[in-house]
Order: sequence, then structure tokens, then C-alpha cells
Amino acid sequence: MAEFASWSGKRFQAVAPDGTRSDVGLVAARQAVRIHRRPGAPERALPVVGDAHVVEFSPAMSLAVDGRTPWGLAEPLGRLRPATTSVRLTEADVDPAGEALGRGVLLPALGRALIIVVRDAARHRWMSDAVARLLRDRPDAVVVEMGVPADGATGAADLVTHGATKVAGIAAAEAVTGSLMAAEPLRGSG
Repeated sequence: MAEFASWSGKRFQAVAPDGTRSDVGLVAARQAVRIHRRPGAPERALPVVGDAHVVEFSPAMSLAVDGRTPWGLAEPLGRLRPATTSVRLTEADVDPAGEALGRGVLLPALGRALIIVVRDAARHRWMSDAVARLLRDRPDAVVVEMGVPADGATGAADLVTHGATKVAGIAAAEAVTGSLMAAEPLRGSG
């Protein structure tokens, strides 16, 4: 198995557009990112300038996905912007009246850019309702969809990754900040 891991680590290396060596998955994730700006939204919605507060709405995982599989924006964005704060909410955390959204999302986001991260929001009404409530109070928020994208822009800017992998989170963090993350050592390279 170690021999296969070494071979595959060397086989699937690629060069990123900026010339740095990178993992082919990260190169593909960067190319998959799409950004849509809402008409009339502030011109400077992206890249985010200053500190950010990230709220990640986490749906229940299917049996095909291990619940410990890393995904999201908070961790890679925190590596690029250490002052980033975050909260991850599930359906059980979101009350119908929206009080938890005020305490858990809007208050910590005062004076910060608000970045709302969803995963397959079109498939989860609780999630799309929560996002709509947040956008009523913070129309300047950036929405990052890390699953199957829905039609129509919702935030000041919408960023779609077309996947919820670790490298999709890194690519999203790079797009949100306008800066590339330092390449990590490649697996299988000496």
C-alpha cells in the first residue's frame, strides 16, 4: 500500500496557474470556482477586506460520506486570515424564529465581513430559509455554496465551488481573499 501511495502521490502532481507545484485536486478545485455578483451589490464584495465571520450550515451527511470528512471554509480561511471567527450550525441549531441566528451569527459578525457557507442549500429548506433571514439583515454578505448550486444569486456575491472537499475549501478561501495559500508539501514526494 505504501508503494501505491508513493506512486500515486507522484503521478497526480500538477503545476498551478501561478507556476507553483500543487496537488491536481487543488488545481481542479481552483478552476471549478465560479463567482456571481448580485446586480447593484457593492463593487468590493470580493475580495473580502478585513476580518471575517464565517457561518457554516452543515446538513446531515448521507451514509456515503463519513461525518469526519473535512469540508468548509472556516479552517482554510483562518489559515489565510488568522483573525477569522466562525460557527458551524446544523438544523437542530437553527430555531424557526431565527433567534439563534442573531446570537450565533449576526452579533459576532458586527464590524466584520459575513461569509455564509452552505452545502446543497437547495436540498435543505431549513438552510435556505436561514440564509434568506441572514441576507435580509446583512445583504452585504458573501454566500459560498459548497455543493450543488441553486439558481440565482443571493448574497452581495455568490461563490460556487461545485464540491465540498478540503481542496474546494482552500480554493474558496483563496477566492474570498484574493490570495493563494502556500503550497503544502506533496504526498509521496521526497
